[in-house]
Amino acid sequence: MNIISKIDVCDLSINFNWNEYINFKDDLSHYKIFINTTDQNGNITYDSIRTNNLSYEINSINRGYNYFFYVVAYNGDSTLMAMSDQVNYLVTLPGEPKFNYIDYVSVDNDNNSVEINCLVDKDAIIDRYLIYRSFEDLNNFSEIGSVPFNNSSTINYMDYSANPDENFYQYQVFPVDTCNKILNAPSVYQSLNDTSYGQTIFLQTEINKDYGDDPQYFEQYTNTLNFNEYDKWLGEVVEYQLYRSVNREDFDVLPLYIFDRVNNPDEELKYIDIVTEFGDGNGRFCYYIKAIEGNNNPYGPVIEGSYSNISCVSQTPILFVPSSFTPNGDEHNEIFKPITNFVSEIGYEFSIYSRNGSQLFTTNDPQKGWDGTFLGKFVQNDNYVYHISYINGVGDLTEKVQVFTLIR
Repeated sequence: MNIISKIDVCDLSINFNWNEYINFKDDLSHYKIFINTTDQNGNITYDSIRTNNLSYEINSINRGYNYFFYVVAYNGDSTLMAMSDQVNYLVTLPGEPKFNYIDYVSVDNDNNSVEINCLVDKDAIIDRYLIYRSFEDLNNFSEIGSVPFNNSSTINYMDYSANPDENFYQYQVFPVDTCNKILNAPSVYQSLNDTSYGQTIFLQTEINKDYGDDPQYFEQYTNTLNFNEYDKWLGEVVEYQLYRSVNREDFDVLPLYIFDRVNNPDEELKYIDIVTEFGDGNGRFCYYIKAIEGNNNPYGPVIEGSYSNISCVSQTPILFVPSSFTPNGDEHNEIFKPITNFVSEIGYEFSIYSRNGSQLFTTNDPQKGWDGTFLGKFVQNDNYVYHISYINGVGDLTEKVQVFTLIR
């Protein structure tokens, strides 16, 4: 008799079969399967199974165990026996990952997506990694994608379906072995069996929030910022850096403010930015947060940090236009123009017309005004009409037409 056997690493079983023994003079009575199992400590378990079939399956095999088996055929009165060949298996199953750790989740503001970077065990036998996501604090995770495993030490996934400028997200990463089984890998060697986890930072900004009679903010223009904690690094967050851009310019190189989570861990993640001094600009302010990891991480801290969304607001524009002006050369009230606070150049137009509707002056620059001339010559004392249009604080076009007087 010859045994043909195969290990099924997915079902954790050994399947084998043998040919029928036909050399007994009397009828064949039965077969007996002898199985010796040796565990990793050298302990041996002996077992035998009587059967009339020509196949058998050993179930629930274990990694590192040795399985030795053979088949004996018996004649009718069991006085004669015939032995098959002997099979010896030392079970080596596919290696499971020793660790699985989300290095960072970070908002990519270039394409309004979330980047997930995960450190993985490159020596494990893995087919792919599943990416799961939950909306804010709902803890309702669902699969959003997967990354094929190519035996590298990291996997990277871009979540283009996220809206990080509207809310924050939680992520988990699960390895899937070649048997299509989802595994739970520890985040670090010899740690608890925790699946990797990451949570993005969501920054929100509100203009001119009412702070009552607080003298610090009384009659001031303010932008109030709030954001949630980044979660979670092995090295913890040591600080959050707040960066600002004013009037659609580039972001400042140095942070506007730093939240020190080491020396002031209970500080509210809130900042009130007084922006009154920027009233001569277009009123556009943008902010983002960068989280910095500490050094207590066995893999080393994330050099890139983790970024929040970019949160932008436009301050409420305020515009005052005088009813007259006197371009007489006394260096007082020589230019007729609106007095503006936080008025954007986008959609801005300021024009002067004569009584008969002729256009005497026009500009798209909120800082420019009319000097009382047309084609290089001073115009006469009279009533004139101005037309002004600009984008207000909620993004709507605002227009105003009014008569004013020129007096020399």
